[in-house]
Amino acid sequence: MLFRSDSTPDLDCLAETPFAKLFERAEVRRDLAPAFETTFRRRTIDLQLPLGVRAQLCLDRGEILAGVEREPICEAEIELQAGSPLGLLDFADRMLEEIPFRIGAQSKAERGYALAARNAGGESGPVRARDIGLKGRDRKSTRLNSSHVAL
Repeated sequence: MLFRSDSTPDLDCLAETPFAKLFERAEVRRDLAPAFETTFRRRTIDLQLPLGVRAQLCLDRGEILAGVEREPICEAEIELQAGSPLGLLDFADRMLEEIPFRIGAQSKAERGYALAARNAGGESGPVRARDIGLKGRDRKSTRLNSSHVAL
């Protein structure tokens, strides 16, 4: 999603997508608001690990904002570029011997939705979107095909 200079979403970029009709409706455009915002700085380091495993170490620092709620971001992710995912776990295990950390499975988005729910006084998390009928190649292209370990 692209944003205009005033930080509002540029919904015109959806004109050639299956979402075009939905976002043509004035009430949808009017009521659209972010559930949360993430702002962070990322530094990346390319890694060449044993057995031909290539990965990228991503260091993120910032915060997640949802209304008056805030949560810091201070995390490292190891993203697999090539090779076995077991190589990532082995590298993370070796790092744990040197640096105290915990392995987490919750994404920034999941943390953001939980923070937004707390801000609204609720306990719910993200809501699964309804099926919009993507078929064949389009459906496959929407899947995330990346392996990573969040630290």
